[in-house]
Amino acid sequence: MKIAVLFGGTSAERDVSVASGAQVFKALHEAGHEVLAVDTAIGVLGPSEQKRLLATGVAPKPPRQEELAIIHSDFRIVKRS
Repeated sequence: MKIAVLFGGTSAERDVSVASGAQVFKALHEAGHEVLAVDTAIGVLGPSEQKRLLATGVAPKPPRQEELAIIHSDFRIVKRS
């Protein structure tokens, strides 16, 4: 089965979302599913990015505002007309 796991975002809870998404991704992948990892602030992750995702844990502190600002500046919202 093909499954997309969405996680990430641009809030102070980003690290928790990434860590949770990594666990879901790993469990689905180990169960034999074709899994697509999608960071909602960055996009679809490639194979090397997926490996980094699987090694991700929850940071001891939330991301700093400067770190979130970088993600915000790269994040493009596409409006549908």
